[in-house]
Amino acid sequence: MTSIPESVRSGIEGALEEATGRPQRIERASPVGGGCINPSAKLETDSGEVFFAKWNPAPLPGFFSTEARGLTALAHTGALQVPEVMGYGEGEGGEPGWLVLEFIPQGSPAPGYGEALGRGLAALHRAGGEGAESYGWEESNYIGALPQSNGPETEWAAFWRDERIFPQVERAREAGYFPGRESEELDTLLEALPHLLEGAGDDGPSLLH
Repeated sequence: MTSIPESVRSGIEGALEEATGRPQRIERASPVGGGCINPSAKLETDSGEVFFAKWNPAPLPGFFSTEARGLTALAHTGALQVPEVMGYGEGEGGEPGWLVLEFIPQGSPAPGYGEALGRGLAALHRAGGEGAESYGWEESNYIGALPQSNGPETEWAAFWRDERIFPQVERAREAGYFPGRESEELDTLLEALPHLLEGAGDDGPSLLH
């Protein structure tokens, strides 16, 4: 059994009642592995339904809400099965933040799984990028526990360099990594990225998570 903070339990039960239209009391919480920054659990309720939840004792601003909106955007494409967002809590006033989703049980790949996944990803990318005029997203979010800017760029190589690679390189430098020659080599690579990635954005923006 996993111990869930009381404020998280209360918030999740309220969100599940609102989402399903019936009271939901958590009867059992079993740990789920795979995460590195948030405790997570499989939740079994007194209605017999099962959900997935994760929480953080001191979440950064918008930590779970931005993930919830990203998952919802993926689901709206209809290209792949994406866990439905049942609710989230921002963790205001020093309380833990949390996110509760539809639970998708682990299974064995069916025949043709690889091809179906590939086609689904291709459809997701086409649907997500359709009509987009720039690379980026409507809001910034996080990569793990690190802030991730999603400012708009008209060129893929510039977006990849300025919004993805460069911020991580700068954080590493501030932490004392990449001294001297290594730092100079990284600067050379960053400067060359538009040339090295020339043509990589010819198909236009794609929706990724």
